[in-house]
Amino acid sequence: MTPNPHPKLHVEVGTTLNLQIHGLDFKLKTPLVGHLRPKFFLTTIPSSPEIERALLVRHLYVGNPVIIRFLQSGSIMGFKTQILNVSYSPYPLLFLDYPTKTETFSLRKHRRIDCLFPVAVAMGKRTCTGMLTNLSAGGCCLKFQRQDYPSLTTEIDEIITIECQSLFGSWKKPVRCKVMRVKDVNGALEVGVAFYKADPYISQCIENYLKHAACFLEENELS
Repeated sequence: MTPNPHPKLHVEVGTTLNLQIHGLDFKLKTPLVGHLRPKFFLTTIPSSPEIERALLVRHLYVGNPVIIRFLQSGSIMGFKTQILNVSYSPYPLLFLDYPTKTETFSLRKHRRIDCLFPVAVAMGKRTCTGMLTNLSAGGCCLKFQRQDYPSLTTEIDEIITIECQSLFGSWKKPVRCKVMRVKDVNGALEVGVAFYKADPYISQCIENYLKHAACFLEENELS
């Protein structure tokens, strides 16, 4: 069997795409409608107050090159393609050639490793329990079930504290973190945090765990 030269794209419908259409100075945003490997990549026709529609339409012709970029799991994914077809009725849709190659650029300074640790978190005057779902040298992701905390919220740059005996062992003091991201996902509140002025002991605990986890993952990838 001949291998398929077209990579599998794990990108959800509705993901915001940045389109750079050849001949236009503007980068345009539009949602992903769907894709069918290896035939096409489908979006809505983009629009922007910065560009006249007549000018945009003149550049929407079969064969015109397009560069697509989108954010996925802390990385920018991108690929080169070209316009296959343009449909204005019943909905404005743009058919693009399915890519043969994608490129990835990581936005994260530190590698993240998935994990699952119970954690106690203090947000202001409120204390709640959740799970620590991924970890890097610089921060982690906390997850709280909405059925347990329907009104729980926090703000970007808020300083919160976490306690995680599974990760920090005998350390008794709460670990300070700065909130960097807040998002509701599938019935849960996800809070991305950066460790804030962490004690050297905490940094060492995290480094030790990441090293052991990385070794385990590499061994399994090679087996």
